[in-house]
Amino acid sequence: MTEWLVQRQNLLAGKIPSDDEALCLADLDDTPALAAVAGELRDRGHRNIVTYSRKVFIPLTHLCRDVCHYCTFAQTPRKIEQPYMPVEQVLELCHQGARMGARRRFLPWVKSLNTL
Repeated sequence: MTEWLVQRQNLLAGKIPSDDEALCLADLDDTPALAAVAGELRDRGHRNIVTYSRKVFIPLTHLCRDVCHYCTFAQTPRKIEQPYMPVEQVLELCHQGARMGARRRFLPWVKSLNTL
């Protein structure tokens, strides 16, 4: 039996892989096979339930001091026409969210509402 088949069997049996075994999975060329195992484990734990958050996401700004090369949300100041969302637009998003049943607002990069 190949190493992948042994790992697959162990994963489906509920065995947590060691660090070395997990790293070996990163070298696996058969992405569909790995995704199938991940999907099987996800479905066992959560079935076919889809969840979501009833929060309104309000991006007050696209500016960010972090440099996360994977991020597609933050923009550099040169690429932004308007650095901050106008108050009227923030309020409109809040009202739209309320009409859709949202009861909470998510303001990224705001640690406390007291800082607004």
